Amino acid sequence: MITEIQDKINKILYRLSTLKAEEKLLSSELKVLNQQLADCDKKIPVIPLSNYSVEDKINIFMSLFRGRADVFAKRWENLKNWKTWLFSCMQ
Repeated sequence: MITEIQDKINKILYRLSTLKAEEKLLSSELKVLNQQLADCDKKIPVIPLSNYSVEDKINIFMSLFRGRADVFAKRWENLKNWKTWLFSCMQ
C-alpha cells in the first residue's frame, strides 16, 4: 500500500517537473514570437491610399476578398429616391 502511494507521488512529481520544463520552453517561444510580431509591425510601410490608382485599389481588394466571380453588386433605386446595393449574378 505504501509503495503504491509512493509510486503515485513519484509519478506526480515527475509530471510536475516535465510540465515546468514545458512551461519554460513555451514561455521562451512565446517571447520570441511576440518579438517577431512587433518587428513585423515596424517593417510594414503605411502608404496612403491616394498613392494608388483605382485599378491598384481594386486589385488589392480582390486579392484580400476572393469570392465568386459571377456575383457582383448592382445599384438599385426606387421611385422615392431610396438607393441601395443588391447582389446580382451573371447567370
